[in-house]
Amino acid sequence: MDRLDDCCPRICISRVVYGEKGPTGPTGATGPTGVTGPTGVTGPTGVTGPTGVTGATGATGATGPTGPTGATGPTGVTGPPGVTGPTGVTGPTGATGPTGVTGPTGVTGPTGATGPTGSTGPTGVTGPTGATGPTGVTGPTGVTGPTGVTGPTGATGPTGVTGPTGVTGPTGVTGPTGEIGPIGVTGPTGATGPTGATGPTGATGPTGVTGPTGVTGATGATGPTGATPTTEALSAFSLPAAPVSDGGQLVFDRNATQEGTAISHDNKSSVVTITQPGTYYAQYSATIAPVTGATFPLVNFTTLSLNGQTQSAGASQTTFTESGQTLQINSGLVFTVSSVPTTLSVVSSGGNFLYSDATINVFKV
Repeated sequence: MDRLDDCCPRICISRVVYGEKGPTGPTGATGPTGVTGPTGVTGPTGVTGPTGVTGATGATGATGPTGPTGATGPTGVTGPPGVTGPTGVTGPTGATGPTGVTGPTGVTGPTGATGPTGSTGPTGVTGPTGATGPTGVTGPTGVTGPTGVTGPTGATGPTGVTGPTGVTGPTGVTGPTGEIGPIGVTGPTGATGPTGATGPTGATGPTGVTGPTGVTGATGATGPTGATPTTEALSAFSLPAAPVSDGGQLVFDRNATQEGTAISHDNKSSVVTITQPGTYYAQYSATIAPVTGATFPLVNFTTLSLNGQTQSAGASQTTFTESGQTLQINSGLVFTVSSVPTTLSVVSSGGNFLYSDATINVFKV
């Protein structure tokens, strides 16, 4: 211990009572935490202070992607229909439009048969054209001459004046609007007036001058003539009037022409004979009149007959209504001959009559 007489009285007392402070010792281990006491009563909330000044609005951020569309809600109940307004007044009927274009003319019927030739006797039937002979060797092609100069084009004529436009027909009156319901029906629009006539067509300009014709090339050598085909044909006739009874056959006095040997006829006979198979065409004509004392109306029916069988496809029908009347009969038939000989004749039915200027033509086709 320091000596008391070496210090002042305060310091000496401090050193005697407390002694000098030594170094701090190490911290002791922490003891266990004590039990937490109960929470104290919450005090009253203090008075809320005044709201601070609102700061400036920040910049708007980028718009985010649009979300998916939501499901459509159910349709609402349909309200009751409104009251139907009164029907509007019907407008006046429009003017009648122009008459439509006249339709095309119907097909012209076939030309009636030509009556028989006069007393000179009919010309024989021309047989079918023979087969064409082989074509000859073609000669060398001639040199083509230069093309002629094309003449200038003629001036175009002036365009015709366009005709005035037709007057438009009046518009129909519009019906009044309904009170609550839909607007009344609009009256029909009147027909459009006819189109004005088209103006005349302008005159055609003059035709240009035709250029000179080029030089014609040399003609090639003519080929050899083909073989002449064989014609099978016959024509017979009868001039003076002759009677024929119901079911009788027309008699032909003589032959006008005969080519080939397949078709034959004897003078003053009613039968034509065919001796070669093939396809044939027969045509007959005559002038007929009722006999004295006939009863009218008198219907006559004539037709071709093959081997005694009448052919309705080659028939001609006439009706007499008075005495002294003359009518023409004319018909034809295409037929096939498969067995020979085949006989051909013209048969009458329906009463007695007189015939004259009768002809029959037959040829192989």
